[in-house]
Amino acid sequence: MQPLSAKPRQHHYIYAHRWLPGRLWQDPEILYGIASGARFAEFLTFIWNLLGERLPLKQRIAGAKIGGEFRRSGSFGVGIVTLPPPTAVTEAYFTALAFGPLPALQFSMDTRQALPARYFTLEHGFSLPGETPRTVFGEWTTAGAHYNMGTGPAASPDAFFAAISDLLRGQSYGSGTGDGS
Repeated sequence: MQPLSAKPRQHHYIYAHRWLPGRLWQDPEILYGIASGARFAEFLTFIWNLLGERLPLKQRIAGAKIGGEFRRSGSFGVGIVTLPPPTAVTEAYFTALAFGPLPALQFSMDTRQALPARYFTLEHGFSLPGETPRTVFGEWTTAGAHYNMGTGPAASPDAFFAAISDLLRGQSYGSGTGDGS
């Protein structure tokens, strides 16, 4: 793993903490269709590259392939996004777009009822040299609040998905507080 830097890289942060949740709140139905489709990872990488082109050259993370996989957790669909390895606190290992409960997909263009969606992050947390790297489990809300739910699971898609599944089933995760960041 690369040495940690003091500040998150703009490319990484904008993608994981701004663009993805913003797009989710804007068009959850469209993003559900993309996340549950065969070209989810290709879409994620395309957007990563597009956002990078808008940044100064020094702030770009070139050549990254963003992973995307769709899983089911009961009546919920979860699109897990795998990011380039973090090099700073608040950079995410993974993010997730959670949709549902999916019986809510009985919306129609007449009612304009949006598909319920949530956005989760598994971020690199602060740890002292020599300690096991710490993760932080978080959630962004439609109002732009960032909730820190404390130390997260191991930095693996399966552990992240299990933590999200617990929350979606109504089981609490930690005793997080909104930090407004």
